[in-house]
Amino acid sequence: MADAGSDPVPQPRRRSPRALTAWCARATRTAPGTGTPATTASTPPPATEYVRPSHPLLSTGADSRLVVGTAFQPQPLRGRAGSRCRVELVPESANPYDGNALAVDLNGARIGYFSAGDAAQRQPGIRAANDVGYHVLADGEFVRIGGYLEVQLELPHARDLAWWLTHTEEQRASGFRPLTA
Repeated sequence: MADAGSDPVPQPRRRSPRALTAWCARATRTAPGTGTPATTASTPPPATEYVRPSHPLLSTGADSRLVVGTAFQPQPLRGRAGSRCRVELVPESANPYDGNALAVDLNGARIGYFSAGDAAQRQPGIRAANDVGYHVLADGEFVRIGGYLEVQLELPHARDLAWWLTHTEEQRASGFRPLTA
């Protein structure tokens, strides 16, 4: 029988920003000579992978939130401070670091995430909207903070999206209306 102290429990490895960038690049590599992603259309996505619902839902509000982690993404954020943008909010339930992760995509490219606390509050509503056929969009503005270009989003309060989703399809047809308008 082995001594309990002789087999240390392996600890998860933390990646540096450079290693994380390299890992992201490998994960999105294309098939040789094709220019297409290594997975093909005939390969179904894993059950936990996000599949974009067909109907857009622009969620608007006065709750201002900063996208975090933009400096760690493989491609630098491009835009001009003060200019507007529209992003998609993508739940990442299978994220190995946070099951409540909520990613932010701009023009199909990942630019960052919500903070853990904000994601935990908002991901259930975003997933509920996805489940009824909406991909959730939000408006934002490029801002310069400490020399870095960041994105500030204008969102409804987390409860407003859940409240709106309780309405019938006919009532939702006119678009999102926050409870606290």
